[in-house]
Amino acid sequence: MLYWKFLANQFDRLWQAFVRFAETTQEPKVTWRRDRWGRSYLEIYDFSTKKHYRFDSEQDARIWLDRDRFQQTETQKELLEKNLRNLKRL
Repeated sequence: MLYWKFLANQFDRLWQAFVRFAETTQEPKVTWRRDRWGRSYLEIYDFSTKKHYRFDSEQDARIWLDRDRFQQTETQKELLEKNLRNLKRL
C-alpha cells in the first residue's frame, strides 16, 4: 500500500512540474473575476513582469494590452537596431 502512495505522489509531483512548464508563456493571462461586492473586473497577469493588473472594463484592458505589446515591439526594435549597429562596427 505504501508503495502505491509513493508512486501516486511521484506521479503527482511530475504532473505538477509539467503543468508549471506548460504554463510558462509570455502571453498575458486574462481572467474575469468578482470582488467581494460582486462587481466584475478583468485581471491580467503579465508573465514578463510577474505583476497583476486590474481593469474595470474590457476596453481599458484592451488598451493596456495593445500599449504593452507596442512597447514590447519597440523595445525589440531598439535591441535589433543596437545589434545591427554593433555588427556594422565589426
